[in-house]
Amino acid sequence: MSLPVGTIVGMIGVNPNSPPSGWLYCNGSTFDGQRYDDLAKIFPNNKLPNLAGLILIGASNSYQAGGTYGSETVKHTLTIEEMPKHQHFGFGESSTSDWPYNVQGSNDKPGSAGGFDKNNCLYGTTETGGNREFSLSVIQPSYAVNFFIKATED
Repeated sequence: MSLPVGTIVGMIGVNPNSPPSGWLYCNGSTFDGQRYDDLAKIFPNNKLPNLAGLILIGASNSYQAGGTYGSETVKHTLTIEEMPKHQHFGFGESSTSDWPYNVQGSNDKPGSAGGFDKNNCLYGTTETGGNREFSLSVIQPSYAVNFFIKATED
């Protein structure tokens, strides 16, 4: 089976410094456009894609062929809806009626209103946040391979 120039294949056990004949390692390096003239038609800047640490996805209206998308790290501030349900606990004054959770504690702990607890109670806020478990992973489960691109005709 003959593969066209530009075909990208993941290979295991192939040294990136010694790719098979007619293949180049996709590490973002430049290549000789005269030696690999068909590949230069695909990459007129004579620069290979750097696929190290990336996962290939299908091109679409949202993901243009040859584009790089996503990040290994994400900074995201969770909204209230995204947070798992949780409560905050603390000692409060006996006059605090909006903290209904009542667990035996010890006297004279600082309260939420600036006074001191006199009734040995630990109070909890009402639950806040979403109603589901939440975890965030920015890297999908993966198996690492070296990617090579077909650079010459057979």
